[in-house]
Amino acid sequence: MKKKILVYSLLLALFAEAAVIAYSVLFPAPQKRVVEQAIPQEKAPLPQEVKKEEPKKAETVIASGVVTQGADSVAVEITTDDPSSPVIQKFKISQHDGLLSLPLEKPNSFNVEFPESLAKKKDISPPVFHGLSEAAAAGPSTVTLKWEAAKDNTTPSEKISYLIYEAPEAGKEDTSHPVRSITGHTSFRVNGLKDGAVYYFVARAKDEQGNIDNNTKEVKVATPLYPPSGISIATVTDKEAMISWKASPRAKGFKVERREANAKEYREVSSVATTSYKDTGPFKSTNYYYRIIAYNDFSTSAYSEEVFASLVFPIVVVNKNRFGCSYPSIAVDPKTGFPRISYYDGAKGTLNLASFNGVSWSIEVVDEQGDIGWDTALAIDKKTGYPRIGYYDGMHKAFKYAAFDGSKWSIQKAVEVVNGGWGTFLILDPWSGNPQLSYSDFGSREVKLASFDGNAWSVKAVDKGRNDGWSNALALDQKNRRIYIGYYGDDKTLKLASFDGNGWHISFVDGNIDAELGASLAVNPQSGYPYISYYSSDHILRLAYYTGSAWRIKEIDKGSGKNKGWDNVLAFNPATGYPVISYYASDDKLKLASFNGSSWDIKTVADYSGGYLSMDINPADGRIFLSYYDRSTWELKCYAPARKVW
Repeated sequence: MKKKILVYSLLLALFAEAAVIAYSVLFPAPQKRVVEQAIPQEKAPLPQEVKKEEPKKAETVIASGVVTQGADSVAVEITTDDPSSPVIQKFKISQHDGLLSLPLEKPNSFNVEFPESLAKKKDISPPVFHGLSEAAAAGPSTVTLKWEAAKDNTTPSEKISYLIYEAPEAGKEDTSHPVRSITGHTSFRVNGLKDGAVYYFVARAKDEQGNIDNNTKEVKVATPLYPPSGISIATVTDKEAMISWKASPRAKGFKVERREANAKEYREVSSVATTSYKDTGPFKSTNYYYRIIAYNDFSTSAYSEEVFASLVFPIVVVNKNRFGCSYPSIAVDPKTGFPRISYYDGAKGTLNLASFNGVSWSIEVVDEQGDIGWDTALAIDKKTGYPRIGYYDGMHKAFKYAAFDGSKWSIQKAVEVVNGGWGTFLILDPWSGNPQLSYSDFGSREVKLASFDGNAWSVKAVDKGRNDGWSNALALDQKNRRIYIGYYGDDKTLKLASFDGNGWHISFVDGNIDAELGASLAVNPQSGYPYISYYSSDHILRLAYYTGSAWRIKEIDKGSGKNKGWDNVLAFNPATGYPVISYYASDDKLKLASFNGSSWDIKTVADYSGGYLSMDINPADGRIFLSYYDRSTWELKCYAPARKVW
């Protein structure tokens, strides 16, 4: 038994000694860098007696060398409690602030605080951007730029900015000064450019850290010229057309194109360097349209507005019969710019309407039930573009109203006058389109107004007297919705009746008037005040206008000879804002008096031996149209200059 115990003890001692030797091999004692003298080797402690060292706090952290912007690592020198044993190691820089635990190789981990300059990793990589992909002119002063969105490793696409550089020559963009900037979009509209000019553009992407890509992709674009404007055409009867226009100063030349009125295609007739052209043909027709396009070395313009020219105007014959084409009333179709004329056909006793289509006149019968069409008054409904006619039925002694709906005419009897009447005038309410007719009732000796409300006609007496309303004119003030009627009254007086929605107010305008030779009424669209042109008994054409507090009277034409102002018609020209008066003079001349802002210009339009003068002005371009009956030739005629404002 004792032998067994001794053997076991010996084996245990050998096992313990082997364990110590193995521990010393696996865990060698650290050697000091400086050794002053040899120290006897001590016996290694048992493994269970080894104590783990506590982490030591670094006293200083010093950057070794220069840390470049955007570097992903830095070398630091860590001084421990043992100044003679510094540790230099290289560490990855991550996004962090404050203290960071670093896994040192030796002796253990340390809590190290980086300087603020090294606390965060910096992004120096610019966005990936391929530059502009498209540039297109969106107008004479506008260009649209497009590109694909840039990509960046830190900045989201909606926060990437795009810097736009602009230059008039290739490669001359100043990339240190962008002219425009936009964020988060892939297109941009550049405004404020010159027309007819070439531009070069470069775009670069910028991230939130201020990194800008350096692409040099350049796009070129030319802006179009502004189209020619203010076109004026004057024609003469020997088949010439003089065309003039306004254009951009950067235009180098102009192409003039024309087409026949009944054709669809334009053909170029000339290319000129000036802003006017005289077209002498050859012509195959009498009515043409013109348009003009401008160009320079870089671009062209859009086409100008289309303008009409008639080589047989200004005077044309619309219809003819020996019994008369009388009582004409002219109105310009605002959609086509062409005139329409309602009139009485004396040969058939019918109400007719003549319409110009750009080439010729077409004539249709509107009403033939009786002796129809005296004293016609024509208007164009601005909402529908269809004609409306007020007129007198001499056989049935009634005032009627005809309205076209696009396919047929509807006829209404507005009012019957037992003892007859005269002086039809028509206006259309601009808000409802409903008609209103003014007239003179011979039986009651009253000037009256018949109004349609959409269901029925109602009649109101305006004024009463022996000759009241013999020559009347109707107008509407659209600003204040006042209705005005100018008319001749008793004792050769000129009067104005105004309706304010509650009642009629009568004012005296002038005395000593020739009641049989015409008066006309128009409202100044600027002031809303009424103007009346009339022929006075001293043979002078006069104009009376209201100032808001009193009437003022001007003499318009009192030249040599007598009878200035018969059969006068007044209107305001929308192209100038000033009044125009057409009238007959005793020297058998048809004349136009036009106010120019300071004085009246008077021109002779044509020889005139007629009556029933009517006038309208195209609201689109200010062209003046006249219709009248020439008694010497039994012809219904139309005057229309081919230029905008004569």
